[in-house]
Amino acid sequence: MDVEEKLKKFTDLVFDEAKKEQRDILNKITKEHNKTCTDYYNNTKRKFNQRFEEEENRFIRETQKEVVLAQTDMKRELISLRNSQEKAIFANVLNRIKEYMKTEEYVLSLISGINKNKSPNYASTVYLMANDILHKERIQNATGVDCVESREDFIGGFKISISENRIFDCSFETRLSEIRENFNKIKIN
Repeated sequence: MDVEEKLKKFTDLVFDEAKKEQRDILNKITKEHNKTCTDYYNNTKRKFNQRFEEEENRFIRETQKEVVLAQTDMKRELISLRNSQEKAIFANVLNRIKEYMKTEEYVLSLISGINKNKSPNYASTVYLMANDILHKERIQNATGVDCVESREDFIGGFKISISENRIFDCSFETRLSEIRENFNKIKIN
């Protein structure tokens, strides 16, 4: 082998090694570049997902807050409407009670209620409204119970003493109060 051949072989060897080293360096740089890109992508994706989740949660909280405020406003409106309807209904009921109290049927219901609730072992006293005291003699004769005018206004009906310390309340005011209380127990959802 002559010098030129040796030189050519040496040159080929150097070039082959340089190419191999170049390939290794390029592979290393490519791997580092790919890792950097993957890390950057993953980091960016994680930040985006985190930000998206924060915004989604903020949106949900704001939406829930608005829904709660709307529900509260609707409940207020419903309660206000129910209160105005309750007033109208019970005003109408009071008018009907006053009309009913002018009838013979009312006087008969007083007599029947007193007979039903009087105590056989106690000299009962019946408390009547001023308008009902007009029927005092008729009620006393039909029931055998003393009637006196009440100092309190209980709309109509009567209160009767059934023992020394016990008074049974059959007044319209008490009954209306119970009905109103049950009416107000109806929940608004």
